[in-house]
Amino acid sequence: MTAFSPAGFRLLFRECPNTTGLARKIAAIDRNLLHDEYGKLMVRAPRRADRDKQWFVPGHDGRLANGVLSAWREKHVARALWNCKGAWSLPSGGRFRLLDYEFSLHAHRSDGAGKIDLVGVATDERFIAIEMKVHGKRTGSGSRSIPDKPVTALLQGLRYAAIVEANLTDIAEAARQSCNEHIAEKRPTVQVLATKICWNAWMGIGSSQRKAIPAWERELAKLVADIETRIGIAVQCLALDADHTDLRIGCPKPIFKGVPALCQVRPGELDLFGPALPWRPDAARP
Repeated sequence: MTAFSPAGFRLLFRECPNTTGLARKIAAIDRNLLHDEYGKLMVRAPRRADRDKQWFVPGHDGRLANGVLSAWREKHVARALWNCKGAWSLPSGGRFRLLDYEFSLHAHRSDGAGKIDLVGVATDERFIAIEMKVHGKRTGSGSRSIPDKPVTALLQGLRYAAIVEANLTDIAEAARQSCNEHIAEKRPTVQVLATKICWNAWMGIGSSQRKAIPAWERELAKLVADIETRIGIAVQCLALDADHTDLRIGCPKPIFKGVPALCQVRPGELDLFGPALPWRPDAARP
């Protein structure tokens, strides 16, 4: 079997840099080409089943592979969220629970398909691909390292969704066997999940009250709407109200000191964050 290559995907495997003119760049994303690339990726997507590779890792127990927790990174936050168990409510209704973290999509290690930070399932049995972005700790100068803009996370999530959809029958069977969970053969949902500090920094809020909406934010909202309409992929933007002080440091299993709140993010609106989404403390189906 020929290994998958991201060559030829001008949009789904691109990064949108943090530069001036971001609004123009987002507006210039060709929606028709994005739709076509999604379909092409479904056809060409790597097939783990053809290589006898598992989708859900039996050894995943929320612990770190080496040593103890000493830093605030996306992979640590993903594990900590997975370790919360239970189910969070969704802005559109229903709930979702997390099924796994670092969900591999590649058939060959070198094919560039990558791993999904977190995957989950919603009440309607729809698969959720979650792309996480977290801020770094403060440096000596007091600043924080801020990851890529949300549009980059959105395009990452969209390419993950195409690969998942191409393999959905196999993934659904693996979820039934490994997680005792039913996944319906519906188009996956893409969730962009970032810390509130990230969203505030991206939107330029800082410590002052939000008084204006950046032009690129309005263009991001239009892109989300176009993806939902033209491709049929639901997009959820959520904020995690937590930082490194909320994680228990020095243990092999990343856990939060308390279950962190999630809330809806509404790009293009003055009231950016919605209320906290309720969490149910059990590991049952959502």
